[in-house]
Amino acid sequence: MAERLIVGISGASGAPLAVALLKALRAAGVEIHLIVSHGGELTIRQECRESIGEVKAMAGFVYDISDIAAAPPPGAGKAWAWWLSPAL
Repeated sequence: MAERLIVGISGASGAPLAVALLKALRAAGVEIHLIVSHGGELTIRQECRESIGEVKAMAGFVYDISDIAAAPPPGAGKAWAWWLSPAL
């Protein structure tokens, strides 16, 4: 089973760290599930060199924050780990 990580990006100033994490995870071959809040998209636009589209393209699975039924699929709860940016 491939390692799986669910990454959440919120509207706080952790977006650049989240982008660096996504790049490292992708290079390591980790299965990435991504959830980005509206505030997270705004923070990416303001604080990152990458566009929203580029950030989302780093993940294998992206869930629409506006679709409350689009939670990670059954079985994603068995993820290797969850990471929420900013990590407090």
